[in-house]
Amino acid sequence: MTKAGSYCLTEDIKSKDMFDFSSGGRVTNKSPMWEVEAGPVQIDLQQHELSSNEPVAPVWVRAPDTSIANGMIRAGGGGGIWLYEAWFTSLRSDHSSDGVLNKVLAYAYQQDVEPFTGQGRTSIQRGGLRLDYMQINAGTSTRQRFGAVGVGGRRSGNSITNSRITVSNGHAAIYFFGAGQRIEGNTIVLKCPDATPSAAPIKLHAADNSVIRNNTIVVDCWSAKPEAAISLVDSRNVVIENNRIIGVKQLYKVWDERPDQYSSVIERDNRFPTLWDRILGR
Repeated sequence: MTKAGSYCLTEDIKSKDMFDFSSGGRVTNKSPMWEVEAGPVQIDLQQHELSSNEPVAPVWVRAPDTSIANGMIRAGGGGGIWLYEAWFTSLRSDHSSDGVLNKVLAYAYQQDVEPFTGQGRTSIQRGGLRLDYMQINAGTSTRQRFGAVGVGGRRSGNSITNSRITVSNGHAAIYFFGAGQRIEGNTIVLKCPDATPSAAPIKLHAADNSVIRNNTIVVDCWSAKPEAAISLVDSRNVVIENNRIIGVKQLYKVWDERPDQYSSVIERDNRFPTLWDRILGR
């Protein structure tokens, strides 16, 4: 999409496997199915589905003020929707979201963290991504599933509402870097955490004044569970209220590790329903 406007999907689209007989096998496609390069844009999927098993998110959003609603994204190999920006290294040294696990990329970590301390951390570009009534299922492929994130990127001012986001074998269902995130009225499921300690259904970095409200947050893992439903790094004045937490005992955990990082939370009316509560719909 190179022009602002309103768009819709009129049928399901599946990214097909590609084969190169000269090289003797399957070819990995590293391009998205749908790329937004200009905004504002409104996309209505009209209850249709985008599906891909490639190790990249099917949807890349490069432009601010993009709205995506009313559809399904299945992403077996990678994330679902990615706010495309420079390399998105974690503010923690234990993880880099370029798909490499169990490896500390010291150079990338220093290059990424230094500009976002002090004044720089508040100058992240505005995103304005709005997701409403979406279903995203990511990281289910047995061939390529590491590092999966349902929705993520380094942009401020995004909102996810009335949606269901499920990630298998990834490090987060929602992973935003930037202030003013709104996550409200969703069902967010992490079926199995990545190897990184800070894996969680929701991860926020430098996300001052964000709101996480009225969600059902589920950790569905028998072993190696995340330590909390929400992981925060260097995120101040985050409101966490009226959420239902299932499958993990801790609501949030702060992972600050540098002297100039400090997170703060306003917490109220969150619940950890028992099995009977869930059976009775409470």
